[in-house]
Amino acid sequence: MYGQLLHSLEMFACGEIVVLNEDVHVGGVGLVRLPVPVALLVYRDRVVLIDTGLSPLSVDGGPFSPYAFLDGRVSTVHSAENSLVTQLGRRGFVPRDVTDVIITHNHFEHTGGMALFPQATLHIGAADWATAQSSTGPFAAMYTPLKMAQSSPRIEYERDRDLFDDGVVTVLALPGHTVGTLGVLVTLSGQSVAITGDVAESESAFLAEAAGPNDVDPKQASQSIRRLKEVADKVSATVWISHQTATWNRWRTGSSPS
Repeated sequence: MYGQLLHSLEMFACGEIVVLNEDVHVGGVGLVRLPVPVALLVYRDRVVLIDTGLSPLSVDGGPFSPYAFLDGRVSTVHSAENSLVTQLGRRGFVPRDVTDVIITHNHFEHTGGMALFPQATLHIGAADWATAQSSTGPFAAMYTPLKMAQSSPRIEYERDRDLFDDGVVTVLALPGHTVGTLGVLVTLSGQSVAITGDVAESESAFLAEAAGPNDVDPKQASQSIRRLKEVADKVSATVWISHQTATWNRWRTGSSPS
């Protein structure tokens, strides 16, 4: 279990993915193992998840793989111990308690648990939702969790929005990694955290405002990193680079991510 940065905000890793380094870092070699992040915000009468991690069907290998479409390019490390249901249970919640799910973008390791929360309001970039619903071909399976969420209440985003109209949660439109990527700025008790999704793939990319190998629009991705930096600097926010192992290591030791 990872430490708590704000009174009602906590991040935890629901498994890991093992990917080719070149798919994450320009010029990368070999394999890299990355944490799969989920954030839990408890605020007033709302229980909010930011992303939902890997599919529960992938726990301990599962009876079949929901990720066959990846054709071996990515593997998952996902046990019952670090599954989203178990992580929520450790914090006193069951899936039906979740009121809202914010999906930063429509990639498989961020949407995998959507089916656990049919009652929750889904918050998603409008363009990412449209992409998921219209996708065909070999990678269409990546969007299955979102296609199954069609009956859930939903709010689609094309621009920034103050979620609760009180400055606590601001959903940021930051396209580039995907066409509808979102970031989330959370401010509680005078402290702010910017949750990036995959706006930047690494801390070095964030500092350099550098697009990643998987960004659909590199120019827009770079612009979104720059904008996120400006938003974070304005409120002295801690920036959470979601898949960055070094960020999680500092979190474990109790120091703040940079």
